[in-house]
Amino acid sequence: FYIRLVTRNRIIFGKFLDREVIDAISALTHLHVQLYQYAGSSLPQDVQEAKGALAGDMEYYMQALSPDSIAAYKIIHDVDGVPVLIMKIDTERPIYRQGLNTLYIFTAIASASIVCFGALVLLMFDRIVVSRLTFLGKEVARISETRDLSTHVSEMAKDEIGTLATIINQTFDALALSER
Repeated sequence: FYIRLVTRNRIIFGKFLDREVIDAISALTHLHVQLYQYAGSSLPQDVQEAKGALAGDMEYYMQALSPDSIAAYKIIHDVDGVPVLIMKIDTERPIYRQGLNTLYIFTAIASASIVCFGALVLLMFDRIVVSRLTFLGKEVARISETRDLSTHVSEMAKDEIGTLATIINQTFDALALSER
């Protein structure tokens, strides 16, 4: 500790920030705390960027160091208001990582749902439309091979394909009448 007498009837008590104190702060907060001299000439690149950003009116500066970690920076002033230190606190980003994992899972589930829905639509289209048209085409081909125009195709449901079967039967009836 040190004691400094200041004018205007104030006494300031303080403690020197050495590696041991900084490590104790890191252990207490479960964060990685680092201090850099504000006027230091060999500051890391991220600290230099933070120093430039903090030169304005910003109280603190934050940036992602990687997809897995983030850092916050703050300038520490002395009792006279002169900047002396830049404090850097960095930590992992488990919430961001979990958000990305959730997004990946959601994308996979949505993709699988779209594929399943598409397959279901194709299956239903095959059952409802294509198989009935194939059956109708085979009956018309059979009548065409036998040349027996008195034979009719099966009239299915009362829908567009059923209407087509009725028109085909009417066409065969008209052709049978014209041949007599």
